[in-house]
Amino acid sequence: MRRIKILKASVANKIAAGEVIQGPYNVVKELIENSLDAQATIIEIKIEKWGMKKISVLDNGVGMDKKDIKMCYKKYATSKISKISDLQSLGYLGFRGEALYAISSISTVTIMSKTKESAEGFKIKVSNSRLIEQTPIAMVTGTKVTVENLFKMFPVKRKYVYSKTKETKKIIELISAYALAYPKVRFILKTEKRLLLDIKETSIKKRLRYIYKDENQAFFIPIKYKSKELNIHGYIGYPQISSFSKEGQIILINKRVINDKKISKLIKNTYGNLIEAKKNPQFALIIDINPKKIDINIHPSKEEIKILEEKTILNLIEDSIRHTLKKHNLTYTYKFKPQHQKDFEETYNYINSKVKEEQTLWNIKKIQEEEIIQINKTYLIAKIDKSLFIFDQHATHEKILYNEIKNNLKLKKQKSLKKPLVITTTIKTTLKINQYIDTLKKIGITIEPFGKNTFKISKKPKYVPNNNIESFIEEIIEKANQGIKIENITQTHTVNKVLSFIACKNAIKAGEYLTKKERKNLINKALSTKETYTCPHGRPAYIKISLKELDKMFKRI
Repeated sequence: MRRIKILKASVANKIAAGEVIQGPYNVVKELIENSLDAQATIIEIKIEKWGMKKISVLDNGVGMDKKDIKMCYKKYATSKISKISDLQSLGYLGFRGEALYAISSISTVTIMSKTKESAEGFKIKVSNSRLIEQTPIAMVTGTKVTVENLFKMFPVKRKYVYSKTKETKKIIELISAYALAYPKVRFILKTEKRLLLDIKETSIKKRLRYIYKDENQAFFIPIKYKSKELNIHGYIGYPQISSFSKEGQIILINKRVINDKKISKLIKNTYGNLIEAKKNPQFALIIDINPKKIDINIHPSKEEIKILEEKTILNLIEDSIRHTLKKHNLTYTYKFKPQHQKDFEETYNYINSKVKEEQTLWNIKKIQEEEIIQINKTYLIAKIDKSLFIFDQHATHEKILYNEIKNNLKLKKQKSLKKPLVITTTIKTTLKINQYIDTLKKIGITIEPFGKNTFKISKKPKYVPNNNIESFIEEIIEKANQGIKIENITQTHTVNKVLSFIACKNAIKAGEYLTKKERKNLINKALSTKETYTCPHGRPAYIKISLKELDKMFKRI
């Protein structure tokens, strides 16, 4: 067995640096945050070989004088805090005094800077945490930091760096996110070959185009919420641009890019069945919280935070998302995307063949404008105002029934059980049930201890079947533990699954012929009922195509 020994400082420093700097992305992040803290209005980033060979960040911030430059690369050297209580009212992105030290221990770093008051700038070069060059220089006010040969002195880390494409993509996403938090700052990103970003616009809405596809720009809803506890502004995506990945999710808390799985999950749950289970909503949220209510000193790279009074904050975020979604028409809307001639011909041939298949059902000379056409006994086509609507008859009817069943359920509508249900749980679940007995009662479950890790249920909500009651209780407890409000707590996966199943079984099926009257009744009901944009599984119930989009498709405009 090997003997325990104290690591050499050079080894320990490189290991510690690995916690802060995982790759070029982290270097860019730390240097950008320094520039923003220095009140820069222009930040220019240049990367060579996706940052592994060279990264330089130039800004026009307040700069550093000779004394500060010679101090800045040393461990725990910072101008942001002097005592632990400063963390409670921190107004800066950086504060730990570890970034430049960590970077210089695994690369060669050149720092050039000048303040407004200084007659000349000063330059230092640091390698392996040692100062190897220092000299006065001529330069304008601001700072330029150049990092070369990242991990050259720590080759084991090079293996774990992302690929060129992924690392560059992460850097682009990072800069685009900070561009939303700092709309008055111009961000420029270059490689050795080309310009990748030049974000000049001062409008947050216009800056979204650097993050999301052009065709999705029209599908974002502005969100604005203000309370004593927090302020929220930004944009949330329509359900139709939800994605299988989480790349389009941006959370900025106190102007800091944060990776918060709880908030992401909360927002997805708030969308509910407006999106499919495997998809994720897209959003860019800028949240301001009293600095005393958050702890940012829990992660070396400062990408995670701890929110004090977390339940209250999460409830407010959920409410703001829910109310914003309810205020908007979330109908799936088709936007025509111009195609190359070959693609257009293929699309034309496909549509033309489908029209011919239905020619006996759809005789254009006999159809009146107000008629509703049924295609393949599955889809209904109708002209409403200045748009063409295509309804999936099953999905539309399914969502109508789902909403009716859900709205008819009363929270306190209980069913007394002739024979009480007895459930046995784990020690952990027993503790949680005892904690939330009153909460369970408020939503219709009368439950009491009945021995060791055993409970007796004498009443339950009328709409929850006996065989689902245990999983229902577990979900209720989990949501209560997250601080979700009582009025929203019954929207559990178990309940929604049961209601969806009932609605699905009773809805009109694909392949079922509908009379003209039935078609009209279904569409009128769908358009007069709230939140029928998607079926309970998150698929669109109907899609809207404006006449203008049709004109584009047929190249009339």
